[in-house]
Amino acid sequence: MNCALRHSLKEEHEKMTNPAYASVVFHCPVLNRQICLWCCLHLSDLADPMKRSYAMTNFSRYADVAKELSGRDLDSIHQTCVYCRNR
Repeated sequence: MNCALRHSLKEEHEKMTNPAYASVVFHCPVLNRQICLWCCLHLSDLADPMKRSYAMTNFSRYADVAKELSGRDLDSIHQTCVYCRNR
């Protein structure tokens, strides 16, 4: 299985600090696609109001892709990420 965001976020995937996270792939209920743990962790950080300002500074492209694919805002995404058992 491959991460569905791999092509949209090619640069980010190439610069992973922990490539092992790319090998863990599961179904994301927010995007309704298979994504890697690396993308999941960044999306959940962006959606979390307590971590959002730092995450937006460093990972804003993830937010753009998530909004585009899901059609939801970050607060709505956070409501799903909080209850997701994949993380």
